[in-house]
Amino acid sequence: MKFSAKQLGASFAKLIHEASDKHKDELIKSVAEILVEEGKLSKLQLFKQSFVKTWKEISHELDVTIETPDGKEPNFPKEILGKKTVIKTKSNEALLGGNIIQIDDIYIDNSLRTKIRKIANIGNL
Repeated sequence: MKFSAKQLGASFAKLIHEASDKHKDELIKSVAEILVEEGKLSKLQLFKQSFVKTWKEISHELDVTIETPDGKEPNFPKEILGKKTVIKTKSNEALLGGNIIQIDDIYIDNSLRTKIRKIANIGNL
């Protein structure tokens, strides 16, 4: 039976999550062999994306990236809707103030520049 790289990535995440530490090495070797045998090495990026997405769902985690002018982590909830937030901060020297937050595929521009633009646009109406 043939599987796509996405199917293998998702299935592997579920198997690894449920496996004991003793069996994880064996599972990794088996999946590597399947990828090679089925000629899926060129699809490794799709495998990885599917694995990470499924792992985050199983682990009830949300990826949160916060860009600030100084790279310091602002006060942010450790949990949103029952999911643990995995926070990564970035320094963005182009920001005058405020921040830009990305939660999975949701983008929130809370920067001072954007707020000033919105105020200026209201005046142009």
